[in-house]
Amino acid sequence: MITIIDLKAELAKLRMLHGRTPEMTRAEREGSAAWLAPYRDGGIFASKSAGKGSWERHPNGDELVQIVDGEGSLHIISEDGPQFLALSAGMLAIVPQGAWHRFDCPNGLTLITATPGPSEFVRLDVDDPRTVEPQRGVRMITILDLDAEFAKLTTLEKHSATKTDAEQLTVDVEDSWTLMAAQLTGSPRRSGADVF
Repeated sequence: MITIIDLKAELAKLRMLHGRTPEMTRAEREGSAAWLAPYRDGGIFASKSAGKGSWERHPNGDELVQIVDGEGSLHIISEDGPQFLALSAGMLAIVPQGAWHRFDCPNGLTLITATPGPSEFVRLDVDDPRTVEPQRGVRMITILDLDAEFAKLTTLEKHSATKTDAEQLTVDVEDSWTLMAAQLTGSPRRSGADVF
C-alpha cells in the first residue's frame, strides 16, 4: 500500500514551540510535533520548535532529518567525539546509528524525520548525554480508529431479490471498492475494472 502525506497540510497544523528546553513535558510540547506515518520499524515525524531539544539516539538505525524551514545547530556525540553542525532549510542530515544528537535552534526550525525505533532520550540539559541514564522509548505502533475509517465510507444498499446471497455479496463488495477508490482518488465513479 502506498502512503501519501501532504506535508504542506500537516506542517500547517503544527504550532511553533518557542522557548523549547530539554526538560519540557509532553503536554508542553503538544501541537508542535506530529507522527505522520509508520516507516519500517519507526516512523515519519514533523516538528516545529525554537530553543534546545533533548538528547536522543537510535540504536537500530540511522535517522534521516530534512530541514524544511529555519536554521540551527545539530549537536552530535559519537565515537569521534562531539560535533556541531550548522544546518538550514533545504539540507538533509543522516544521523549515524547510535549517535547521541539534539538540535539547538534559537530562531526556530521546522523539520521532517524518518526515525528508527526504538529510541533513547535524555531529557536533561547536560553537555554529554553519556553521563546520565537514558529513558527508553517504545517501538512505533500503528493505531487505526476503524470506526472513524469506516464512517468515511459510503454504504451501498442495493439488494436484489433475483440474486443469490453470494452473487449479491460479490456485487456489493465490487461496488464498495469502486466507490471507495473514487472517494480516495477524487475521480468520478467507474467500474472496478477501470479503477484497479
